[in-house]
Amino acid sequence: MRKALIFGGVTLVTLLITVTIWIQFPSEKDSGFMTQTAESGQKYLARGQAESLDPQKNGYLNKQFLSYWGRKGKEGVENSVTQAVITDWNNYSSSSTGKTIDHEKLLSGKQSEYLKKREELKKLTPELEKAMRSETCVAPETKFDFETPLLNYIAVRACAQAISGLAESEAAEKQFDLTAQHLGSIFSLTRALQGKGAMINEMIATSIGGIGSSSSLELLGPKVPLSLKARQRLARDILGSVPGQDRLLGLLQGEVACGLALFKQIRTGAGQAYTSNAGIPNLRIPGLVAREERIYRNVHTRLLKELESTGRLTLTRADTNPNPLDYLTGSTGLYTQILLPNIPRLQEQLDLDRRARIAVGTTYAVMAFRAEKQRLPKDLKELSQAYPLPADADTLGLTYTPSGSAASVHIPYSKAQGFLSNLQHFPSIESWVKADGDGLTFNL
Repeated sequence: MRKALIFGGVTLVTLLITVTIWIQFPSEKDSGFMTQTAESGQKYLARGQAESLDPQKNGYLNKQFLSYWGRKGKEGVENSVTQAVITDWNNYSSSSTGKTIDHEKLLSGKQSEYLKKREELKKLTPELEKAMRSETCVAPETKFDFETPLLNYIAVRACAQAISGLAESEAAEKQFDLTAQHLGSIFSLTRALQGKGAMINEMIATSIGGIGSSSSLELLGPKVPLSLKARQRLARDILGSVPGQDRLLGLLQGEVACGLALFKQIRTGAGQAYTSNAGIPNLRIPGLVAREERIYRNVHTRLLKELESTGRLTLTRADTNPNPLDYLTGSTGLYTQILLPNIPRLQEQLDLDRRARIAVGTTYAVMAFRAEKQRLPKDLKELSQAYPLPADADTLGLTYTPSGSAASVHIPYSKAQGFLSNLQHFPSIESWVKADGDGLTFNL
């Protein structure tokens, strides 16, 4: 009995020593780098909050729409009149329903419900477009801590879909200048959202940019009669919405700042609501949260250094499909798995979105140039004098090829098919837009 107790005691002490040593590993690899990253992330998030309290510059504060897209428990109001108008009209928006809406048929048949819902939306449109064309669109005094409610992104996207549907209806009536105005507002909203918050904010901006691109390509092809002013404004709206080159870096720095803020909350006893909702165990073992934070820091240090040096990110097997040994050795952790975004998908979406918007913007700039000068631009250099293109357009492989009275704009991208796959409700786009393994091509 005495030997058994001694053996048990020795085993327990050994186990405690092992756990004590294990819980201190892995050590943080580059604390200085992560400190700088967190500071950069906070600056990134702070820039997004600039002028957020100014109702003249922040479309989010628009009185007509604040109750609709406002934060739950704050400005948001369930079942508002504005919500009903947007929701009802989106039954007639191709980008909302995912199928082609025959507006010409609905207009010619004088379908009473359709006309009623359209008129209700048109009454709200001046205020909606004013908000969409504001300098920024962010919820003011936002704390990026995973618990503070964010603006209603579903409502914001629904507003873009509604304006897209109205543009379709105006195009069916041959009111193409109004169509261009509405679509330009969608791109302006995209610009107002970009770089103004955490990952979800950017993904919604990307989605709204896609709505603008698909609707423009369908409704305002090369042969559509537009006034010169409308063409010029649309081209500038699209090119003005193109995000910067360091988009992914800023996003990840912001995400790291949010993640480290969460660890701080947990250490001080807060943050339990988020961890509970996210399915993260409530780690009560002394030192275990600190270990999880070191793992989180190490993984993101590796990713961010790779991004800064190569411009790309590569996830390891331990990042995407960890086994028990990976958790044991500190190659990954419970919190890291929850907080680490789907980077390959994110890179692909952001890259395609930016390339597509550069190419679409360039295409409409060529159309505007031709309408003004009665000739095609000689090259991209001449075009960019009137419609400034992103500085890295050449690096991305953007090409413009004039041929007599015709021309084409091309940007390479191996997964360009994904661009057209999102436009299945707009089949006529394929008459002048080509997407294949070589990239995106627009034939004018």
